[in-house]
Amino acid sequence: MAKTTTAVATKEAPGALVIPDFMKEHAGLGTEAIGAGSVEVPRIKLIQKISPELDTYNDLKAGDFFHSILEESLGTELRVCPIYVDERYILWRPQEDAGGGILARADDGIHWSPANAEFAVKLKGGTEVTWRTAKTVAQSGLANWGSSNPGDSNSPPAATKMFNIVVTFPDKPDLPPAVITLQRSSVGVGKKLMGKLKITRAPSFGLIFKVTGVSDTNKARSEEHT
Repeated sequence: MAKTTTAVATKEAPGALVIPDFMKEHAGLGTEAIGAGSVEVPRIKLIQKISPELDTYNDLKAGDFFHSILEESLGTELRVCPIYVDERYILWRPQEDAGGGILARADDGIHWSPANAEFAVKLKGGTEVTWRTAKTVAQSGLANWGSSNPGDSNSPPAATKMFNIVVTFPDKPDLPPAVITLQRSSVGVGKKLMGKLKITRAPSFGLIFKVTGVSDTNKARSEEHT
C-alpha cells in the first residue's frame, strides 16, 4: 500500500510562515468569497502594563510590539518603513458614560461627521457637559485643551488626535503591511515623526525607522536610520 504524505504550511518562528513550494502558485484560493469589509486590519500595538492582552497571552510582556492578526509578539524593537500616513480625530463618549463609543469622527483630519451635532456627556466624577461639533475640528475647538470640561481650562481635549501609519517590515519581508496608531500620550512622538517625514527629500516609503517602547513615559520613540 502506498504511503500518503500531507504537506501543510507551518510556522517556524514569529511572523515566518513556511509554505510548501507547490502551494505558492495557489495563493488566495479558498478565500475568494471573503470581502475586504470582513477582514480585520492588521495592527501593531505597544503592550503596556495595563494592556488586556497580557491576560490572554502568557509569553507577552509590557514593552512588546503585538501583531493583532498573528497574535504574537514581534519583540521590543522594530524596523519599519512607512508607506502611508493619515491624521484623524475621534470624539469618544467617556467610558464612564454608558460604556463609551464613538460620537463623531474626522477621518480627513479636518471635517467632523456628523457636523454641527450636539452631545450631552457625563465625565468621570459625574460632571455633565455638552460637546458640540462644528463643520471642522478647528471651528469646534474640541481638539484644544480645556474642551472636555469647559469649566476646567486644564482639562484635556475632548477629541482624540491620532496618526495612523501603514508600515512594512524590512527585516520581516513575509509579513504584510500593518497599521501603527499614535494617539494620546504618543501624539508628541507622532508630530516629531511627521516633521521628519516632511523635511526629508525622500518619499516616506524610501525611509526606515527604528521603533522602540519607552517604559517610563508610556510613549513610543522613533529613530530614523539610513
